[in-house]
Amino acid sequence: MNRSNKCGLFASPMQTSMLLPSLLGHESQPYVQQFRWTFLETVNQDLLERAWKRVLKRHDTFYHTFEFGKGDRLRIQKSGKLQVEFKFLDWSHLPRTKRHNQLTSYLNQDLSRGFDPLKGNLSRL
Repeated sequence: MNRSNKCGLFASPMQTSMLLPSLLGHESQPYVQQFRWTFLETVNQDLLERAWKRVLKRHDTFYHTFEFGKGDRLRIQKSGKLQVEFKFLDWSHLPRTKRHNQLTSYLNQDLSRGFDPLKGNLSRL
C-alpha cells in the first residue's frame, strides 16, 4: 500500500525494489511483461488506440512517474499526461516464418530499450 504525505504518494517497498536497481544505474532487467496478439481481421488503428486510451484512463498507474523525495525515498509523481507509447506494426504481408522472426527481433529490441522511471512512458503498446 502506498503511503501518502503532503508531497503525494511514496512508492511501496515492492515498487521501490523493482525500480531501484535501474535508478542506481545497475545493469538489471526491468520488470516487463510482453504480450503478443494476432488479429484475424483488419484493425482500425485509430479506433484501437482510442479504445486502449479509454481503458487506460481508468488506471492512475499509467499517469505516474517516480522521483526521489526527502530522505531519498522514492515518490510517485502524478502527471496529467498518459504515460503510454503506442506503435502499430503490420507484418501481415510477410510469410509466417519471417513474421515470427520479425516479431521476436522487435520484442528483443524493445526489451533492450528499457524504461526510465523518472521520465515516464513506463508502458508501450
